[in-house]
Amino acid sequence: MPLMIDWPEIIAAWAIMAASALLQGCVGFGYALVAGPLLILLGPHWVPGPLILGAVALTISTWRRDWRLTTPEERRSIVKEVLWSTLGRLPGIALGATALLWIPQQRMGLLVGGMVLLAVGMSLVTRPFHPQPATLIGAGLLSGFMGTTASVGGPPMAILYQWLPANRFRVTLAVFFTFGAILSVLGLAIVGRFGLTELMLGILMTPGVMAGFFLSNPLVGHLEKKNLRPWVLALATLSALAAIQHGLRHL
Repeated sequence: MPLMIDWPEIIAAWAIMAASALLQGCVGFGYALVAGPLLILLGPHWVPGPLILGAVALTISTWRRDWRLTTPEERRSIVKEVLWSTLGRLPGIALGATALLWIPQQRMGLLVGGMVLLAVGMSLVTRPFHPQPATLIGAGLLSGFMGTTASVGGPPMAILYQWLPANRFRVTLAVFFTFGAILSVLGLAIVGRFGLTELMLGILMTPGVMAGFFLSNPLVGHLEKKNLRPWVLALATLSALAAIQHGLRHL
């Protein structure tokens, strides 16, 4: 591996990924909100590429688990909605990947922390937006930009679906993020921000991600009945502030 990563750092990364994947596996979001700022404290090499790639195993697993609980009509709606939102995500990815060409790696703590705080603020929006072509394209655009630059693409989409039943919420976001993560990785590779190092780090994250997902399986039926959203957002805010503080020390 090009980078020298020691076992304490690897174990810490696994713990962060397991906790973040557990949250998302249960409630449908929270993975990057929590993991992004904490991984930045370990080192800027973990974000955004490896964190985005690590999400693929989680989103595919969530998709497979929750898809069987949807009706044929819901599945048709999910496919159409994901197509519209992905149409918006493509230019968002292009903008995000281009922006990373101008951002030094030492500033990633500030970027990720700032994006997470913005994402938390967006997640607090309570106006009942509805998944329609215009709102889906707009949310996809924001999600693509935020997801590519800072791995935090969840809140724009979560705002559209926060009023839907928990399973419909989780599976729709899982399908969208599966394709979105792959597209973001391709965008990062085109601008030279995703290579062999990021690939190896992303693969290295997988044990932690899958441990968190499997832990979520017996809990999802119980935790989705509770309001975990304030706790996730509070933890994300603290993590973001820590990442910003870390970034300011390296200016």
